[in-house]
Amino acid sequence: MVTVNPPGHFVWEPDVLDTMIEADAALCSKDPDCRARTDDLAKSVRSVFRDMPERWIFLPIDPGKVAFVKQFMLFHRGTAATAYDAYLAAEAGDPSGLAVMSLMFDQMIPASVVWGEWAAKGGWITMRLVTG
Repeated sequence: MVTVNPPGHFVWEPDVLDTMIEADAALCSKDPDCRARTDDLAKSVRSVFRDMPERWIFLPIDPGKVAFVKQFMLFHRGTAATAYDAYLAAEAGDPSGLAVMSLMFDQMIPASVVWGEWAAKGGWITMRLVTG
């Protein structure tokens, strides 16, 4: 056995993530403030990811790093809201939040986990999904 997947399924499956984002989009459609920013949150996230700019000012934006950080941020309501805010701002023409997310990967992710433990929990699949 190479790794394990604990109860609760730590592995981030793309279909499960899509379902989570769709559920958040349904909640967004019921919230006046969120609904005023987007007709469909899930569609906005997909659109921004598909057409992500390569940089903001001089800061590079790496789509894989942004996707990884977004998934990491979806663990908690407050950080999930921040991730969605970055995507909606980018859709409106301000990709600064995406640049910060890309930088966060380099500054936070390597130091925030013990990589052997991460792999043992199934995170290696996430990296495979992000990097193709």
